Amino acid sequence: MKFKYSLLLYILITSLLVCCTNKKSNSNNLNKQEEYAQLEIDIKRHYFGEVSNDTIITGNFIIKNTGSKELVIKSVKPNCNCTSHYIEKENVELGDSTLIKLILNTKGKYGEINVNAIVSTNTKTKFYNLTMKAIVKE
Repeated sequence: MKFKYSLLLYILITSLLVCCTNKKSNSNNLNKQEEYAQLEIDIKRHYFGEVSNDTIITGNFIIKNTGSKELVIKSVKPNCNCTSHYIEKENVELGDSTLIKLILNTKGKYGEINVNAIVSTNTKTKFYNLTMKAIVKE
């Protein structure tokens, strides 16, 4: 009889330990999922149509922090030396937004122009592509 109670007590304690360990493990998995910020980009592509040579084109891209962690814009790298950029703020608080401007100088350019800028952030998707397109006429 004593053996049955000891066995029952052992099973009960073992079950409680396993149950508590699983809850802790699930909690760690949830924390790992929330380690990244999240963002939304209002418009990823701007098409300016036909523009004349020697025109400055500015594309405005609004980035909103939709996650539960501060969003960090680590870098913006245009693929062309004819394009500069401006970041309103690199650290974006929860629910807040920032502006990224791409500024393209069409001087000396003719025909179809596609400019891409890679935005690096602290989100799970590390890189985002912003695009501007125009057709430069003489």
